[in-house]
Amino acid sequence: AARLDDPNLRILDCGMHLDPDPVDTYQVRSGAEDWRAGHIPGSVHADLQRDLSDTASEFRFTWPDPNHFAKATGALGVGDGAQVVLYAPDNHNWPCRLWWMLRAHGFEAAHVLDGGLKKWKAEGRPGSTEETRYPAASFTAHPRDGMVATRQDVLAAIDDDATLILNALTPEQHAGGGAVYGRGGRISGSSNVSSRSLTNPETGA
Repeated sequence: AARLDDPNLRILDCGMHLDPDPVDTYQVRSGAEDWRAGHIPGSVHADLQRDLSDTASEFRFTWPDPNHFAKATGALGVGDGAQVVLYAPDNHNWPCRLWWMLRAHGFEAAHVLDGGLKKWKAEGRPGSTEETRYPAASFTAHPRDGMVATRQDVLAAIDDDATLILNALTPEQHAGGGAVYGRGGRISGSSNVSSRSLTNPETGA
């Protein structure tokens, strides 16, 4: 809040929605309309599916190649030397995903806003509906090894006692019920730590 006028600060609203679909399991819906209705002053919306994924893939949220990611990130105003704060109106999985993607591409100066927009509003901090854009920037991707597992990595890990596979969905989804994103259930041998269990349901912290 004290640095909203910092010219090196980039605030990205990462809100997204997964709407159930009886035919296609779910549809991805951008959170841009939520952002337009009210956001942290000076922030821009980052669309993780449309802009920050490989949209040529048959699967949603597929990892983009470094050049694609660098171009899309630079278009959001995130470049070398920037300080980045990521948040969402409610579901913290989205800013955490982009935080991970940035780190995997060698960018360390990214932070997730504790509590997101929910906590920001509860503390009486300023909001805005003004649509602004950061100037385009030059992002240099430095992909780091060991940050992304391939299908073959996971298959090899299933029978490897030295590797832990975690499912971050709800316990109900881990058991095969609840909202299903594709085939129900879990990867064989995986354990469950629901991402929802890692935040305070009242404050979002």
